[in-house]
Amino acid sequence: MKQVIWIAILMSWIAVAQTRTDMFNQKPNFKAMKTIEKAKKLIDKGKLRSAEEKLRGIVEEPGFEYQALGYLAIIEDLQGDSESAIELFQESIVKFLDHKNHVIARKKEYLKSMEQEAISEKNLLGTRKMAYANRIPVQSKGVLGSTSTRYVSQGNPALVESVNKEQFDRVEQLKIQLEKDKEMAYPAFFYFKLGNILFKANQFEYAQMTYLNAVSSDEAFPDVYPNLAVTYFLANDCENASKMVARAETLGAEVNPGFKRDLARRCP
Repeated sequence: MKQVIWIAILMSWIAVAQTRTDMFNQKPNFKAMKTIEKAKKLIDKGKLRSAEEKLRGIVEEPGFEYQALGYLAIIEDLQGDSESAIELFQESIVKFLDHKNHVIARKKEYLKSMEQEAISEKNLLGTRKMAYANRIPVQSKGVLGSTSTRYVSQGNPALVESVNKEQFDRVEQLKIQLEKDKEMAYPAFFYFKLGNILFKANQFEYAQMTYLNAVSSDEAFPDVYPNLAVTYFLANDCENASKMVARAETLGAEVNPGFKRDLARRCP
């Protein structure tokens, strides 16, 4: 009977851990992901109306709002409405921050719950009550008629401790994942596109700040560096302009030959 109880306890711990894991790692919305990919391909083909229809269909989908808004902004820019594009990008950034904060808050909640569960079980294992809860007394008589009592194990404490260790190992894995989520950044591609719109509007200072945000999001995003170099050039910052050109070429980005000649003349 006690073995059955122990198995039930172990299975309940495992079930709780699996439930919380599912809550922590929810399945991705593949339908929304596919819609984003289809919309991107339609934009590349110039089928802007069809792309817009698909994006409007997921613009309120949790976790995908900021992506849908970002691509809608690109469509507005391609259609010549830079003002609407800027507004959509700004809304996209706000939605991204909301999404990030929501994800982190939920994962913190799940992590705290799992950690408390693991600690509770560890404390339970450490008590004398638990040490003897899986034993039964067996009396025996000695050769001289004396009676002695010994305890026979009916459970497997090592198995219980193993399950508890797995709980703590999972908690540590989730902590690592949570720290990575805290570093989640708005896509460099969207910052790059927004920077280009600001640049075309002769808002060079804001364009430069936006390009720098792209670099912060992804230092290996190559396309941003030639444009960033131009903003430094326009600000008469030869040193940084030259550095950005060098970085662009290192990453394989194309730099306008005419700009390189102008930069060499101004900044020998």
